[in-house]
Amino acid sequence: MTLTDFGRSMLRRWYVVVICLALTAAGAFAVARSVEVTYESTATVVLLPPPSVVTEEGNPYLFMGGLDQALSVLAVKLNSADVAETLVNGGESYSVAKDPIGPGPLINITAEAGSGPRSEALRDAILDRLPNDLQELQDGLSVASASRIGAMTVVQSDEPTRMAKEQTRAILTVAALGIGLTVWVAAVVDRSLLARAARKRAQAETEETSEPDQTQAKSHDKTRHSDAVQTKSDDEALQADERQEKPDNEALHAHEVQAKSDDEFHRDEQSREETGRHDVEAGMGTALPHMVDKPMTAADFVSSSQS
Repeated sequence: MTLTDFGRSMLRRWYVVVICLALTAAGAFAVARSVEVTYESTATVVLLPPPSVVTEEGNPYLFMGGLDQALSVLAVKLNSADVAETLVNGGESYSVAKDPIGPGPLINITAEAGSGPRSEALRDAILDRLPNDLQELQDGLSVASASRIGAMTVVQSDEPTRMAKEQTRAILTVAALGIGLTVWVAAVVDRSLLARAARKRAQAETEETSEPDQTQAKSHDKTRHSDAVQTKSDDEALQADERQEKPDNEALHAHEVQAKSDDEFHRDEQSREETGRHDVEAGMGTALPHMVDKPMTAADFVSSSQS
């Protein structure tokens, strides 16, 4: 996604942006309350050349060129862990270092604590210890009194300075994370909602397309159902017709049986008549030669008829 896309997403989901920014502000406020503010007190000390180097009428500031080595050794001594244990409490810190701006042997002392008075007390403790440590270092080398280096406080802060660097850094970190998350969440929510809307439109179009098909399918189902009902009615009517035709068929069969019996009876009658006719013809054939040879008398005719 481009910056333009992110901007459009944030405009469309402005309510998400408002909620996320409100949460970011609340988080920054909570961090600001949780991170303690420190106070800083400062001082600057200059090392002085030994009396043996400076003439009675000479100017010490003109003979500071060779004191940088002593300054470095003294800074290491004051910044050591053994010295820090005797000076600081929990949550406090200090630093002793050469002034990066000034060309002379200038020492910058910075003390930080949770309150203004405590930072001043820590700075004063370092100022009190610095000359003593400088003397101890020279005592270890058995330096003569006329050749010993001295120290002098040049300047120190009148009022502690309220330091909110850690607090500001924490607030800026939370704000940066909150703004980044706001942009990301707005983009994710926008993309999700756009995808959901697209799916709903596609589903609606699909339903509109399938609705006529469903209606047509329902119509076909109704037609098939009507055809099935009609077929069932036809089957029932056919069964009723078959039940109606069954007695007729039985009557027809009985009539056929009766007709067959009558035919057989007529054939038997005809057979008997033919048999009688053959018998008569046979009898007449037997009597006919006698009638040729001998004239038939009335008695013979009667006898033949009886037979």
